[in-house]
Amino acid sequence: MNKRLFFVFAYMAILVLNASAQFSNSGNNSIPVSDYKGWNTILFEWNPSSFVYTGKEDVDDVNFNGFSFGYNRAISLISSVPLFLETGIAVQFSLHKEDESNSYYKLSEKLSLVSLKVPVNLMYKVNLPNSSISFVPFAGFTIRGNVWGEDYYKAKYDGNSESVSLDLFDKDDMNKLNSNTWKRIQIGWQVGLKAHFAERIVLGGSFGTDFSEIVKKSKVHTGTVSIGYTF
Repeated sequence: MNKRLFFVFAYMAILVLNASAQFSNSGNNSIPVSDYKGWNTILFEWNPSSFVYTGKEDVDDVNFNGFSFGYNRAISLISSVPLFLETGIAVQFSLHKEDESNSYYKLSEKLSLVSLKVPVNLMYKVNLPNSSISFVPFAGFTIRGNVWGEDYYKAKYDGNSESVSLDLFDKDDMNKLNSNTWKRIQIGWQVGLKAHFAERIVLGGSFGTDFSEIVKKSKVHTGTVSIGYTF
């Protein structure tokens, strides 16, 4: 699934760049000066992600549902070319839930993670002729700082109920699960495409993975669907 998303975004970026070359060679397109200026974006993102095990054992991926709120700034790099550097900051919330039960007990797990992330993307803006729509393919990397993480278990059996909360970044807590502590800092890459409508509304999508492990032998693969307001 994640690999297919990556190739879809890469293919879309190639199509947009090819269209840009055709427009610039046609001699009929006129790009407004405003298209070379930077912009600000307030955004909301849906971030489905997977913790992918990289060891030799056959271990299932752990799927998370997540969302982000943030602010990005696109900075013009060349005054006569619509090439931009994008950076900003966002708060991301990720959640994984899992239930297991039989006739004797019921076990529920809720794994929660709060992160701050800073993207650094290179972007190229392509205007559609005679239209208020533009496309912005981009690629870059993200630095993510994991601020808070909890693994919460609740068990019910024989009419009794017990619960335990474990800090994902605490060595003593994670030893109780025979697991390693999670990493605070991660660096990853992403590639994607955004569409701007009337220089106000932006829709986008991207796919990326981490260079570094969040926990031993596990990396995060993330897809993103975003909507934002530019000014």
